[in-house]
Amino acid sequence: MNLKWLVLLLILFSSGNVLRAQTQLDSLYSIWQNKAEVDSVRAKAYYIYIWKGFLNSKPDSAVVMAKELVEYGKDFKYSKAKIFGYSIQGIVYKNKSNYSKAMEYQEKSLAIQEQRDDKKGVAASLHAMAIIFRLIGNHDKALEYYNKSIAINKQLNNQKGIANSLAAMGVMYSIQGNYPKAINCYNKGLKINEQLDDQIGIADFQINIGELYFKQENNVKALEYLNESLNFYKKQGNQNRISEILNILGLISKNQEDYDQAFNYFMQAKAINEELDSKINIAINLKGIGSVYQAQEQNIKALDYYSQSLKIKEELGNDIEIANSLIDIGQVYLDEGNYSKSIDNCQKGYELLKPKTNLQVIQKNACECLYRSFRAINRLDKAIFYLEKSRVINDDVIAKETITKLQQMEFKKEILADSLAFSKKEAIGKIKLEKSENTKKGLIIGAILLMLLVGFIYYGYRQKRNANRYLKERNAFEIENKKKAMSLFSQQVSPEVAKELLSDSYKTGAKKVRACIMFLDIRNFTPFSESRDAAEINKYQNDVFGFMIDIISQHNGIVNQFMGDGFLASFGAPASSGNHSQNAVNASLEILKELESRCLSGKLIETKIGIGLHTGEIVTGNVGTTHRKQYSVTGNTVILASRIEQLNKSYKAELLISKEVMTDIEDVSNFTFTSLGPIQLKGRSTPIEVFKLVST
Repeated sequence: MNLKWLVLLLILFSSGNVLRAQTQLDSLYSIWQNKAEVDSVRAKAYYIYIWKGFLNSKPDSAVVMAKELVEYGKDFKYSKAKIFGYSIQGIVYKNKSNYSKAMEYQEKSLAIQEQRDDKKGVAASLHAMAIIFRLIGNHDKALEYYNKSIAINKQLNNQKGIANSLAAMGVMYSIQGNYPKAINCYNKGLKINEQLDDQIGIADFQINIGELYFKQENNVKALEYLNESLNFYKKQGNQNRISEILNILGLISKNQEDYDQAFNYFMQAKAINEELDSKINIAINLKGIGSVYQAQEQNIKALDYYSQSLKIKEELGNDIEIANSLIDIGQVYLDEGNYSKSIDNCQKGYELLKPKTNLQVIQKNACECLYRSFRAINRLDKAIFYLEKSRVINDDVIAKETITKLQQMEFKKEILADSLAFSKKEAIGKIKLEKSENTKKGLIIGAILLMLLVGFIYYGYRQKRNANRYLKERNAFEIENKKKAMSLFSQQVSPEVAKELLSDSYKTGAKKVRACIMFLDIRNFTPFSESRDAAEINKYQNDVFGFMIDIISQHNGIVNQFMGDGFLASFGAPASSGNHSQNAVNASLEILKELESRCLSGKLIETKIGIGLHTGEIVTGNVGTTHRKQYSVTGNTVILASRIEQLNKSYKAELLISKEVMTDIEDVSNFTFTSLGPIQLKGRSTPIEVFKLVST
């Protein structure tokens, strides 16, 4: 392999932190600036540089640089550079909702790809154009271009290209409310990306699947997919994807009636899209904010945001999105009791949707709004009309499936009729009329039996499919209930303990593991509690223990037991997570630092604590009867950790550790310890050496 291409590949596939990512971009730019390099290497390096560094964060800069690529391609007669430049400009203008310009650049890219007879490039351009058709609401044209792209990629066995088209088709089916087709596309595409180990592709499908689960009101599953993809794209710095996920999270929070969180998500997404100048996404975010106000019955604010959203959509000329906003506005007026404006807006939205096919969800919303409005003003004829329309739309998906099956049966019937006619002619020429009649009757009876058989098979198929659907729904319900139970259980014990206790490993009894045990005690808690009521004591405990629990969790520890004025925590049980002693020391120092900060700022009253740490073997497991069990950690190590903590008072210390803990610490040179010498502890036959941690 050419050394220059090897450098490019290493840059493409290396990973690291932000500094390393910037180094990669600098390396790519250096290749572009090096005029001694061949055209193909320079153009490819600059294309990747623009894509990774600017496309999703600084789109205007990306356009300027893309134009440089086009000029470079013209000057050096390297058409691939022009393709790179046109493609980037097309994507930027698509993200800005300038669809006419986006299509112009994608068509330029396609023309060059066809001249070069670059089938893979042609498929990519067709896919990009299909996305634009989908965004302007031309779903028939979008499907045509997606299928063209898939057909070419299948010929080339380009699995990545096929996955991209499946993702886009799934989005389109999801918009139409055809969730079975959408999930089928998503699952196929996700499987391809998993086989290719394409992490970006996997994250894209996680967004799509998460949104689909949200639309089917399975918020638990939706959040699982969306949060995973959000974390991935935050590391990638892909602002387009982050805003998309934030918008869906806003919708979920709104449905869960967490309106403050929903508003926060929508505003974050809107801020990103304003920076990216993505008009259609700004409109979508405004619609989300309007829906939050509508849910809280703040209809004036809801109308304001819905109207802002509608204005942007009208500028873009997207009929489907315009209809959506008109129906939203109509529903607010319905809630307000302004039925004339409700009818006016919803009828406009409905009329825009009438020429469109496969948009049952939006059409149904319009019909239901019109039904309620006309019923409220006693226009029963109109109310019944839209009620029937709503019911027809609701049954439309099932009806289409049935029609398809009936058409197949009718086709078979026509074939059978042709066969009967042919048999009759043959019989007239060979046998007597009586036998011909008998043959005819026999064939007719056979045809009837065949039709009955086909009908029974189809009926059985429908019954089986309905049964499978029921089983899937029931399984999903049971899984969700288990997750709810796990969530409730995790509020009583830590999630790690809950998971471990529910696993098979704890069915056989106790386990012996090596861990570091922490005992923490609040000084002078008894006199404090004697002068205060229960509510004050409880608030103080929550204020003190709350941040401590978070810090322990961040350092891979868990709190096993609270004891009024303190608690017992373990690092390394029930599950191992690296150097337990190091984690415990780091957590202890952070707790002391945070406590001091909160006391100085007045968030907490003056509070002193003592911490004792000891590392060794402990026994973990369930203790109790068959009716009531409790997860516990026991053993000599636990007892010694408690004894060490109690020494803090005598030695006027805040943090004492055993020699076993100090020996385990990897960066011991970063700490200053004072040995308290061998100390005889109660319950220990031989003295143990204890250290006071002075500073870091």
